[in-house]
Amino acid sequence: MAKAKNSKDSFEKRQQEVEQQAEELSVQYKVKVHPLLFVPNGEEIVGFIKEPSREFKKKCIDLFYMGQVTNAGTLILENGLIKEHSDARILSEAPEHDYIYMGALMEAIGIVKYINNAIKKN
Repeated sequence: MAKAKNSKDSFEKRQQEVEQQAEELSVQYKVKVHPLLFVPNGEEIVGFIKEPSREFKKKCIDLFYMGQVTNAGTLILENGLIKEHSDARILSEAPEHDYIYMGALMEAIGIVKYINNAIKKN
C-alpha cells in the first residue's frame, strides 16, 4: 500500500514539474501550451501541445460536431506538438510506438473537449 501511495505521489510531483515546464513554454511561444504526461507500460511519455489558432479551433469544432473526434484530436496533435520538447516516439511511424501515439491522441482529444467546453461556457 505504501508503495502505491509513493508511486502516486511521485507521479503527482512529476505532473507538477511538467505543468511548470508547459507554463515556461507558454511564455516562450507566447501561446498557451498544454502538457501531456502519461505512463503506458510503465514508461513516462511527456509532450507539449500549443493551443491551436482560431482557424484550427474552428476546424476541430466542425470535426467534433460531425462525430470525427479522433480526426479533431489528430489535427491538434500533429499540428500543435512541440517536437523539440516532446518525446520523439509520439509521432513515430514505427508500429511498436503506436500505443504511444494513441495515448497522445487521447490526450489531444481531451484538448478538443476542453476547447468545446470553453465555447459552451461563453
